[in-house]
Amino acid sequence: AGRADGAPAEKRGGAVRGLTPLVQGLTPFLVAMALSTFVVQGQSTIYLHDYGTTTISSHPYTVAPGTFAANLSNSSWSNSKKAWTSYKGSSGQAIAMANSSGGPTITLTFSVATGYKLSITAFNFWCQRSKTGATGWSMTINGISVGSGSVGTSGASIGQTSVANAVSDKTGTITVVITLSGGGTGTFRLDDFQLIGTVSAAASAPSVSSTAASSITATSATLGGNVTSDGG
Repeated sequence: AGRADGAPAEKRGGAVRGLTPLVQGLTPFLVAMALSTFVVQGQSTIYLHDYGTTTISSHPYTVAPGTFAANLSNSSWSNSKKAWTSYKGSSGQAIAMANSSGGPTITLTFSVATGYKLSITAFNFWCQRSKTGATGWSMTINGISVGSGSVGTSGASIGQTSVANAVSDKTGTITVVITLSGGGTGTFRLDDFQLIGTVSAAASAPSVSSTAASSITATSATLGGNVTSDGG
């Protein structure tokens, strides 16, 4: 802001002369609020499963997660060895494999409702192995590689991890595959599995209708039509 004579406002002690004390006081607050809004809109947990406190033995495991965004359904966990057990996790139970040798896969599937699309920007989970358990993991979402890492013998979260490749505007069935590697016949456990992103309405094509041609002559005709937006 400038002065009444058109000269630039002067700065003293980090404040700008020419601004009222109220505006000067509000400015940091407004900036903080804008940043906070950006973070909240860009980082929303759409799936979070802590696997509860009840011993797990059924395969596939179909108990719904504690956090499951609207328009998502049918959560199901399976693995290539076709058997689940459970051990202590970060809290409560962790879904687990008693034998993690041979590069087994762990698969999560769930459904996106018709008319909606899903994008995933980041993920997180807690994992642990026994001394002879699988030492590494890699993950894909609908066949898209999103990350990889190591598995320690002390249970720990991998931390919020941005996807290595974009996972955008997916519809229908979502398939998350974690592939284990290394190690031997020891155990692997998984807890607090989280997906971060958005679920939003998918664009659809408009409805188009037409009327029969009329007033037809050798060189012209009258045509009519109607285009109706269906949410696209």
